[in-house]
Amino acid sequence: MLNKKGDLDIAAKNIKITDLQPEPKFEKKQLLVSKKYFSRRDLMDALLEDKKLYTITEIENLINKYRKGMVK
Repeated sequence: MLNKKGDLDIAAKNIKITDLQPEPKFEKKQLLVSKKYFSRRDLMDALLEDKKLYTITEIENLINKYRKGMVK
């Protein structure tokens, strides 16, 4: 944000360019073949819906929610 002098506001300087870009989304079939989730492929197949797009954050939250539910 620019102030009256045309300089960036101090609070705005702390924002990273990556914070402004949307997180990429992936389909279930892309995630099932990924190296990152290779060891959790069966869990991913059960948790994710076909033709729905997921961000990595959403996937991690789903996995964590499932794993915490098992502890009860």
